[in-house]
Amino acid sequence: MKLSNTLALLFSASLLTLTACGSSTIGGGGGGGNGGGNGGGMCDGAPSPLSCTDTSCPDGYTCVADADPSTCHPSNCSCDPQGWVCTADCGMGGSTCVKDGGVDCSGDVLWNNGCTADADCVTKLHQIDCCGTMKAIGLNKSESAAFDALEAQCAATSPACGCASQVTTAEDGHSLPGWSSDFPVACKAGQCMTYSPAATLCNGVPSPESCNDKSCPDGFTCTPDPDPTTCHPSGCACDVNGWTCTADCGQNGSTCMKGL
Repeated sequence: MKLSNTLALLFSASLLTLTACGSSTIGGGGGGGNGGGNGGGMCDGAPSPLSCTDTSCPDGYTCVADADPSTCHPSNCSCDPQGWVCTADCGMGGSTCVKDGGVDCSGDVLWNNGCTADADCVTKLHQIDCCGTMKAIGLNKSESAAFDALEAQCAATSPACGCASQVTTAEDGHSLPGWSSDFPVACKAGQCMTYSPAATLCNGVPSPESCNDKSCPDGFTCTPDPDPTTCHPSGCACDVNGWTCTADCGQNGSTCMKGL
C-alpha cells in the first residue's frame, strides 16, 4: 500500500512538471538548428523571440547565431492577440530564427508590417547600400528579433565601398534634422509606417524630394507638379540653413503643398 501511494505521488509530480514545461516553452522543441518543426510557436507570423540554441525553430526558419552578442533573448514568452508577451529577464549571446532561403540582404524580404494600433509597431533601420546608408522602416514588433538577426548578418558581410553614407529617410521619403535616424512609427491604414512629423520640417517646409509614392508630413498634401520640368533631388537633409540636397534631379514629380 505504501509503495502504491509513493508511485501515485511520483506520477502526479511528473504530470505537474510536464504541464509546467509545456506552458513555459512557447515556440520550443528539442535540439538546436531548425529541427523540431514546432509550427505552433508562431505568433502573428513570427517565431518566438526565445533563443533557438536549445529550442529549435518552426518549419521554414533556421536557427542562426546572433552576430551581436548583446541581442536580448527572454527566458519565457507566450503569444496573445497583440503578439509575443515575454518575461523581463534577458539572456545574451543566443541565436535567432530567421526565414529559410539563405541570408537575403537585397531588401526584398517580406516582413510583417500589419497592425491595428501604434503600439503594434517598431522602427527599424535597414541598410540600403554598401556605403552604409539607412532607411527607417516600420515593422510589427513580432518581427523585431528576426529582423535584428538578419540585419546584423548583412551588416557584417556587406562590402565596403569607400563612400560616405547618405542621410537616413523614413518611408514618407523625408529626413530629420541633423541626420537623425530617430523616426517615429505609426499604424496607418493597417500598416506600420515610419514618418517625419510636422515638427521636424525644415524651416516649416517639407523636403523638396518628389512625394510620389511617399506621402507628405501632417498638414501637407502631395500635389502633382503643373510644370513637368520641376526639379526633385533624390536626397535631402535639413541643417540650420535649410534643406541641403543632392545635385542630381528627377523630373515629373510632385510637391507637398500646405493646407490643401
